[in-house]
Amino acid sequence: MKLRFFSKVFSSLGMLAYLLVGCQTESGREKVWDLHIQDQGLSFISIGDRYTRLDSLDIPYKLTETAYTQEQGYIWLVREMFLDSGKVTFEGNYFKEESLNETDIQNSHLNRIRIESPQLSLPNGIKTGMTFKKLKEKLNDAELELILLNDYNIIDISAPEVSNAHFLFPCPDTLSVDSSSIVVQLPPTSLPENSLMEAIVIL
Repeated sequence: MKLRFFSKVFSSLGMLAYLLVGCQTESGREKVWDLHIQDQGLSFISIGDRYTRLDSLDIPYKLTETAYTQEQGYIWLVREMFLDSGKVTFEGNYFKEESLNETDIQNSHLNRIRIESPQLSLPNGIKTGMTFKKLKEKLNDAELELILLNDYNIIDISAPEVSNAHFLFPCPDTLSVDSSSIVVQLPPTSLPENSLMEAIVIL
């Protein structure tokens, strides 16, 4: 009888010890931060969210304070998140320079995310650093629209399959466009297949 009693006690103590160790391991485990790109933004913030929501997120990466970018009479909010490799830029509403006030800042919404890091990818695996050839494969050779942004020397690529995402490639030195237009539509053959994607923009 005594042997049975002690056997039950040790069995119960063993189970308790197992549960305690399991709880400590679970509580001490670092949170895995999901950085995937989604249709409407990232896994933790979406286009259209209040810009101030960035302040309430427990992001395990350096996030700069709100700054302002000015261009052609407009001003908009900008914050950068620096990752182990590359960065993500969050942009808020656009305002006329002379009309910006504190209320505008508080009521501003996130309207653009620029991803310059291979740490983030779309569900289909598209990420910065991949070649134009690989992008076409990932999009199942969908019909692509290539737009040359002359002022920035960038080619913006979009596809119906991922309408909220734009893929940015540097304009090749070999490309010659006889146009003074700000934007120029290009045929897909304008970009060499080994060109590397430098950013993904979510709008």
